[in-house]
Amino acid sequence: MSSNKQRVGKLGEDLAAEYLESLGWKILERNVTYKGAEIDIIALEDDVVVFVEVRTRTTDDWGSALESLTPKKLASLRSGVVRWLLNQDEYCKARIDMVTVKLNHGKATLTLYRSIG
Repeated sequence: MSSNKQRVGKLGEDLAAEYLESLGWKILERNVTYKGAEIDIIALEDDVVVFVEVRTRTTDDWGSALESLTPKKLASLRSGVVRWLLNQDEYCKARIDMVTVKLNHGKATLTLYRSIG
């Protein structure tokens, strides 16, 4: 059985994917891993491929979801993005975004941060 942290993370990623789809984005892939670098969501917004890091929190006891994106994690994410892009047959515009999900008493608050890295 998965841990509570894993369940919360999966719920946050599911909510983020639904949110991005509600904005008109097309989800291309989810939970992609390249040599240890995980990309939560790869989506298409118009003609831009967007790599989305999802951070979910139920409490701010250990800092906010936004604060939890460390330089090490961002470097790992960038590495995965580069590997993904190198495997494509043609050039594409790309950027890295982040969605934070705050879960509080059955309510979810989602915030999209564009071009984080």
